[in-house]
Amino acid sequence: MKKDHKRRRSLRLGLRAKILGVSLPVTIIMVIVMIAIAYNVSEADIMASSQSLLSTSAKDQSSQIEAWLNRKLDEVKTVKYDLERSGAIKDQKQLQRKLNDYYGLDSAFVGGFYIADTKGNVMQASENQTKYDGATEQIWYKEGLTRMNPGYTQAYEDSEGNMMISACGMLDDPDDVRVLATSLSLDSVNIIVNSSVSMQGAESLLVDQGNGDILTSRDSELVSTSVNEASDSFLKKVAAKLQKDDDSVSTIGDKVVVTREISGTDWVLVSYVPKSLITSEVDNLRNTLIVVAIICLLVFVLLNTLNVSFTVKPLKVLSRKIKAMSDGDFTIQIEAKGSDEIAEIQHSVKVFTENMREMICDINNVTNDIQNQADNSSVVSVSMQDASNSQATSMASLSETVDQISDSINEIAESATNLSGVVADTTSDSEKVKEQINATVDISRKGRSDMERVQNAMEEIRNSIAQLVEAISKVGEASKEITGITGLIANISEETSLLSLNASIEAARAGEAGRGFSVVATEISKLAQNTASSVDDIAKLINEVDNLVDAAVKQADVSVENINESGGRIKVAQETFEEIYTCVQDVDNGINSMITQIQTVNNVAMDVSAISEEQAASTAVISETSEVMVEQANKLAGQSEQVAGSAKVLTQTSEKLAEQMSRFQI
Repeated sequence: MKKDHKRRRSLRLGLRAKILGVSLPVTIIMVIVMIAIAYNVSEADIMASSQSLLSTSAKDQSSQIEAWLNRKLDEVKTVKYDLERSGAIKDQKQLQRKLNDYYGLDSAFVGGFYIADTKGNVMQASENQTKYDGATEQIWYKEGLTRMNPGYTQAYEDSEGNMMISACGMLDDPDDVRVLATSLSLDSVNIIVNSSVSMQGAESLLVDQGNGDILTSRDSELVSTSVNEASDSFLKKVAAKLQKDDDSVSTIGDKVVVTREISGTDWVLVSYVPKSLITSEVDNLRNTLIVVAIICLLVFVLLNTLNVSFTVKPLKVLSRKIKAMSDGDFTIQIEAKGSDEIAEIQHSVKVFTENMREMICDINNVTNDIQNQADNSSVVSVSMQDASNSQATSMASLSETVDQISDSINEIAESATNLSGVVADTTSDSEKVKEQINATVDISRKGRSDMERVQNAMEEIRNSIAQLVEAISKVGEASKEITGITGLIANISEETSLLSLNASIEAARAGEAGRGFSVVATEISKLAQNTASSVDDIAKLINEVDNLVDAAVKQADVSVENINESGGRIKVAQETFEEIYTCVQDVDNGINSMITQIQTVNNVAMDVSAISEEQAASTAVISETSEVMVEQANKLAGQSEQVAGSAKVLTQTSEKLAEQMSRFQI
């Protein structure tokens, strides 16, 4: 277990590395997220502003184009009105003069104004050298026949490859059907499309939505081409957008595109700007933020490392001291500085260390007391065992003596019976009878002496048992004192567990930064659990000792009662022996008059026979009592051995407790 514990410690990362390992990635992620959010928000804002600016630019361009078209159309209407109101349409010469006057009126009107009739005849300014062959087949003529108010035709390409439009309308002449028309170059429109873009980097196309032709473009090669037949993917997507009549701001490829219809025409102004131009400022901002973030991260790592090192330093010192305490060294001194959670833990560990020193001192003292009591109990148990063996030997001797007395009484009974049967031979056998009476007196005297010795042995046994009970009582009192001390140790262990629980709660509140506190609380909890486990073992051993002491006391009380009862019976037997001795003396005194008083001797012999029978019955009772006393003495000897074994176990327990306490240094 210790090796595994050391291995786990060796694999464990330091608290500083853990804090930096968590805070640094989180900070980096937060910075990256902030940069990404700032970039996306800035990009969205710039894109919205750029789209708005591009839309405004397209709106301004379309307004300029519409204004130019309307202005030129108003000029055409003015010319038409002048021709109609002046009566020039009725006079060919005046009409020709008017056409000549209007030639060069505006450079936008290429070739001035010209008039065609249904026969294909064309009247134009003298300076206009343009040939209008097949006038009735021209688009300006056909569309002019459809309206009285001048209007624009679709764009077309002239013989020189220039994009042109015509403004045309019917003259109000009831006598003839004629169309007034003029050709307008789209160069002015091209200038508006290419040079009136208010957004830097933006470009525009003017597309005829009817046929898809590109009317104006900065790229001259695209002019007169169709977006529907273009090979460029961007133009293809523009064509698809125009077909859907989608006038919203959209992103096509890498360009932001805005479309706007030109009022009064089929033209659509397509304005676009590369997205990279819009986001260039945002990209610069992003790069700047990244550089600033890297510098801030380096400063943060440096400051955080110093701060964590300063914060973790007292925890490292406290961890080393707690490790020393877990190895049993309580000689260390802990200083609590500050008012934060670490200082509270230091103060708690300091109080715990002081309490453990006092507790270990008390346990060492109690251990010495237990060992002394165990030694005394061992000595007393040995003495009690010797006394029990002596008692058993004495009771065996008593039993043998009672057997001898019983045999003697039986002999007396037999002699008395023979005496009553041969009373006639009493005279001749008187000497023999006297000798037998003398032998009886000697035996009675010996029996009385043996009974006195039995009485003295019983008194010694009673005193030994009293001493044994007193010693067992002292052992019980010592075990109670030990129980009180173990209770105190258990209370201290519970308070330590509560302290570790509070430390764990504080560590949980501190989150990731409090894992070091949790390690400290775990070590304290383990120490408290080991202490509680040792206290439980001591309590169990003391409980076993108490049970053995109670059993020994109960058995000693039973033995005392049996010995007292046996003493009473022995006293009765002693009194009986006194009576026998007195009777035998009386018999001895009457022997001298036996010869002359045969009848008296006969009566006395009969009395002796009856008394002998009673004595035989008494000796049988005494014999049974002595057997019971022998059995009780053997039991007492066995119980003395149990007490000796319990004292030995108590001695081993105290030695084990002393060995456990030797691990602690105070």
